[in-house]
Amino acid sequence: MELTAVIVDDHAGFRDQAAELLRAAGYEVVGSCPDGRSAVDAISALRPDLVLLDVQLPDTDGFLLISQLDAVSDGATIVLTSTREAADYGGRVPPLRRSLLSADGLAVDRAAARHDRDRNLPDRRPRPASRTRPRQLATDGPH
Repeated sequence: MELTAVIVDDHAGFRDQAAELLRAAGYEVVGSCPDGRSAVDAISALRPDLVLLDVQLPDTDGFLLISQLDAVSDGATIVLTSTREAADYGGRVPPLRRSLLSADGLAVDRAAARHDRDRNLPDRRPRPASRTRPRQLATDGPH
């Protein structure tokens, strides 16, 4: 079964490029959204495994959107993207563990979460202290 992804960014060119890269890595890109409002609707309906989420959207910011997406995403791995450095966000996010972005890394992460959920066990995946803080921030290049 192919892992699915939704890309949320107000720059169409970035969404297109990210989709191409994700497809080449074996993902099925099931959604592409230019703003937070459409992202919540798409992610709720599509239940992707991965969400690439721009920090700075026209109608909200990615940090505020995280809690809404957690509620509708069925445990998707949410990766914030930005052209800024992680330090620009005042320690709101830890550095990215790139191994989690591989298809294998995401598959293991999702399988562990589903296993625990099916057995009513607490989620073992690393989570920040606040549900409104994302686990990761990717800052590799312009968009």
